[in-house]
Amino acid sequence: MANGPLFAGRIAHCKSRVGGEKMVNRWILVLSVMIAAGCTEKVVGPPGNANVQSVFLTFSTRQAEHASNFASQQYIIPAITPTVVDHGAVLAYARLEGTWTALPYTFAYESADVPLVDYAVMFGYAYDYQLLDLFLDASSVDPAVWAAIDEDFGEPLTVKVVVIDGYPPPSQLDLGSYEEVAAYYNLAI
Repeated sequence: MANGPLFAGRIAHCKSRVGGEKMVNRWILVLSVMIAAGCTEKVVGPPGNANVQSVFLTFSTRQAEHASNFASQQYIIPAITPTVVDHGAVLAYARLEGTWTALPYTFAYESADVPLVDYAVMFGYAYDYQLLDLFLDASSVDPAVWAAIDEDFGEPLTVKVVVIDGYPPPSQLDLGSYEEVAAYYNLAI
């Protein structure tokens, strides 16, 4: 194409002015680089790409492992690859009181007689290669506290996990809203 009619006059002009194939080769190299540079633009596809998966889980303190003020349940999730761990994201949302709530989330428990916070419980998650850990971390080891926690978390809670492989979500996306994340990535609500 470089020797076609569009460039023929320009190349001949370069040969006559500079006097050699060297300048023509440089000209062709510069044009090739310019054309190639224009072809390397990254195109971001529409929401709902194949690099995003959602997983439904259930969490219950009755099925979790307990240690002191901590209860956790581990899940094997093959979608959490090394690329996800190093360059992607894992988001978790629990169905609490009729709405999807981003994790981690902290609950405050008050006694009925004194309206002060008696203890707090954080519902959180951690992940690594093919592994997700959902956990409760209470500010008390009192067995009565865990009895109250079991009352709230003993029945299985639905948790949605969104795995984003290698492409961080856009900064304007509200990651605290499952509905917004689901709409952006075309996930089931």
